[in-house]
Amino acid sequence: MIRYSLIGAIFTTSLVCFEAMAAFTITDANFADDGPLGQRATSITVDGNAYTDLVGATASDTQASDGRFWEVGDTAPGTEDAALSGLYITDGLLNTSVGVKFQFGNSIGLDDILFVFEADASPRTPDDITLGVIGSSGQVIGDYTLTLSDIGGSGTTNRLYGTYTIDRESGSNISGGGVWGVAFTLAEFVGTTGDLSGATGLYLSVNTSGDLTAVGRVIPEPASLILFGLSGLIVLRRGRLAA
Repeated sequence: MIRYSLIGAIFTTSLVCFEAMAAFTITDANFADDGPLGQRATSITVDGNAYTDLVGATASDTQASDGRFWEVGDTAPGTEDAALSGLYITDGLLNTSVGVKFQFGNSIGLDDILFVFEADASPRTPDDITLGVIGSSGQVIGDYTLTLSDIGGSGTTNRLYGTYTIDRESGSNISGGGVWGVAFTLAEFVGTTGDLSGATGLYLSVNTSGDLTAVGRVIPEPASLILFGLSGLIVLRRGRLAA
């Protein structure tokens, strides 16, 4: 994965500084309790960096057979699409079906940080998913895919939210629920055909029983602000030299 460091971009003479990385477990997150709607992610911490400007994808092409789930005491999501849309991390779809699409509606840069939340219960079992890339009309872009293995790791070390009781459409409640997450970028997707410059969303290509709750994106810092920060530092440096 290639991800740029904003600090590196401002404090070096190059405009953008890239760093090669693998997908990162989300090690911390903050949530807002929106009452009957559940817990909404307000920040994530990835590789020691906290990000607060987040947006959740809009889900489509979900399957009713997946079964909605939510936290006991909250209101059940109205539709399967609603269960996977936005940044609400305590509701989702059990064994989320292959083919579900997650649309952001605008271009995704290669170095933009994307993330996935998944719910599980104790004892936690490894769940692997594979994501592909879609364009603005929902069309699949080339053969680019990324496999995320055991989202968030095993055990409770990187559990972001829990322990909570999961309510569901059918069957008894599930105790010991928790939420885990992983972050990545388009640069880590592997493929040989297709143009990623048209990417505006993701789709679920393979799922080995993952119970997804949300797919999101860190809103990138505008390039104009990066340039402004760089020019400001150059002016400051010149002033110090003149003094």
